[in-house]
Amino acid sequence: MKTLKPSVQVTRYALIGVCNTTVHFLIVGLLMWLAEFNQMYANVTAYIVASFFSFLMNARWSFQSRPGARNYARFQLVSLLGLIVNATFGHL
Repeated sequence: MKTLKPSVQVTRYALIGVCNTTVHFLIVGLLMWLAEFNQMYANVTAYIVASFFSFLMNARWSFQSRPGARNYARFQLVSLLGLIVNATFGHL
């Protein structure tokens, strides 16, 4: 696969971020409205789906690479570290 210019990668990464946020928001809304999930379960489910979507789309479209289990594990580790930092600051 050919390598993209950094500006193209950043643009694609940002677009996937917007799409990912939309996917997460829609899943939460639909689960709470149609399936009567409580907010926490709806958000956990939406996180799982949206983070997998984000990983696959960024791997293939932004970075032109093959997604793999090891990279997905690293992606989730970084995401969870971000969650911990965010929750810590929110608690403080």
